[in-house]
Amino acid sequence: HISDIFIQDDQHIWFAYQRTTPSYTVVSGVVALDDRGTPTNLSDDRWRDYPITSESAAGSVVVDSLERLWLGNSNGLYRYTGQSWQLISNQYPVAQGICDLVATPDGTLYAQGASLYGCAGDDTSILRVAPDGTMTTPYIAQVIQENFSQVQATTQRNRLWSVAPDGAVWYISVTYDTYPPDANELHRRTAAGQTDYPLPVKRDTVQTLVVDANNHVWLVADGALWRMTTSRPTFTLAAQPN
Repeated sequence: HISDIFIQDDQHIWFAYQRTTPSYTVVSGVVALDDRGTPTNLSDDRWRDYPITSESAAGSVVVDSLERLWLGNSNGLYRYTGQSWQLISNQYPVAQGICDLVATPDGTLYAQGASLYGCAGDDTSILRVAPDGTMTTPYIAQVIQENFSQVQATTQRNRLWSVAPDGAVWYISVTYDTYPPDANELHRRTAAGQTDYPLPVKRDTVQTLVVDANNHVWLVADGALWRMTTSRPTFTLAAQPN
């Protein structure tokens, strides 16, 4: 099955996958599609498979601005070097696997590690890999507050934050300036500062955070859909399971 899709440009699309061979061996990796600049002509499409030998669950794929191919899966973070995958890290905070990868325009990579409870609403440290390979483990809030313009330029959809059309960055994070820590806040960060909003649900139930073209904030939590408008910053339940 396909677990992630990364659209690099108008011609190149990357798919993270997992499949079971006829001999019941689990294989995962990345498949690349080059449509040769002719999206309606399938006959000249070029496909390339980048399998990974270690048995793992399918994960997240990204190609950074330095043309490096990255894969995050249940075993950790990998980069394709030469003709094979190189394990970059399987230590904290990606020891439990990776939920998402985000590449910034300057070649920095952010890997969101999974916790024992999975990926939804997670606020553990994330792995930051600088263009020179230096690795640090900041919290999401630290990344956004200290590298706002860098984060603002990452328009690809991801689980860590959502960049709105008006330039604001929305994210969910624990606030540690209260005791016990406030685990139910949504944050809107701009160059001028930050505004915090109460979440209508518990943070660890949020599965998806998206801001649409009209700057409306949408949350998926426990299968229910919530909608918030910035002009009237309150959440309304848009849809829920029967």
